[in-house]
Amino acid sequence: MPAAPAAPTAVKQANLNHQVFAVGEGIPNLDHPSSQEFEKAIRAKYDLQPVLSARRQRNADVLRLPPTRPSRSIRSKVCGRRSKAWSFEVFDGGKGASCARTITSFFQPMYIASLGRADRKRSRFDEEKTGWGWKLVAKIDTTPQTMLPTTCKMDRPN
Repeated sequence: MPAAPAAPTAVKQANLNHQVFAVGEGIPNLDHPSSQEFEKAIRAKYDLQPVLSARRQRNADVLRLPPTRPSRSIRSKVCGRRSKAWSFEVFDGGKGASCARTITSFFQPMYIASLGRADRKRSRFDEEKTGWGWKLVAKIDTTPQTMLPTTCKMDRPN
């Protein structure tokens, strides 16, 4: 979930229990087994607070997609030539997809969450060792209604 370093600590110190909200690509406390296991492992290994964002993980997942051409390069010219519309399950679950008209747009579920006292039944992970964590308020799935039109006209590299 997006938060600047020290923001969770400041929110707790101000005692704004579940009064601060954020919108992002995922939260650590979703009921999604593979992202929960990843979160647990990375926090144990590196003692990170907070862990890597879902966006960074998604970008790594995109690079692991099979290329549509024989080249396995990640150089920008090669990626631009090989890229077409694609979709896959994103880090925190749900479908993510690129726009068919341009590969510069990516759509995925969005999560609205509040930061506050961790409920150990629903908030397995806290932020900055404060005892406060993110709680899911709403999930907005990827649907045709959320995939808004774009005016981007990407010039693919030669």
